[in-house]
Order: sequence, then structure tokens, then C-alpha cells
Amino acid sequence: MKKISPVMVEAGVAALQNNAARMGEPALASKVYSVMEAARLREEASRLTAPGAYVHQAFPGWRYGPNGERAEFACAEDVPEGWAASAAEATATKPAKAARAKVAA
Repeated sequence: MKKISPVMVEAGVAALQNNAARMGEPALASKVYSVMEAARLREEASRLTAPGAYVHQAFPGWRYGPNGERAEFACAEDVPEGWAASAAEATATKPAKAARAKVAA
């Protein structure tokens, strides 16, 4: 039997909160399970690495929207289109799209 760690619970709760409004129960249950399993695998991998070794994790992490918004997401599938990993990337894409729209008009 697999143990459920606090990290797995936190990941599951975040997935539930981020997806509850837009997913049905079966899809939501699957999403929560997959996020919790990913957290378990990360924990397992961290136990296998040397102490103090840096292991980069992209998620959970903050992402930035084109209108100055920011939010924390549990996985890449949760990030809306147009959002970026840094505020500079998110705002850099906004003027470029506006300029292309003016040229096309």
C-alpha cells in the first residue's frame, strides 16, 4: 500500500481547487490522482538523489498572464494559453500580438 504524504495531499487539493469548476467528477478524480501520483514520484526521486543535489521542478509553480495576472498551477495542463513562466515573457507577447493585429488590419 502506498503512503500518502502531506505533499501529495497539497498537490491533490490544489488540483481539485484549480479544476473543480471546469471538469466532471470522473475527469476531476483522474486529474487529482495523476497530480498526487506525480508528487509521489517526485518525492521518491528526491530520496534517490544525493543529499543537497538540485532537482529542478517546473510544477507546481507560478505562471504569469498577459494582463499582469499571476497564479500558481499544479501542472502544465492547468496553465491557460498565453500565460508564461515569467512576467517578462507574458508581457513581451502582448504588444507583439497587438502590433500584428494592427498590421493585419
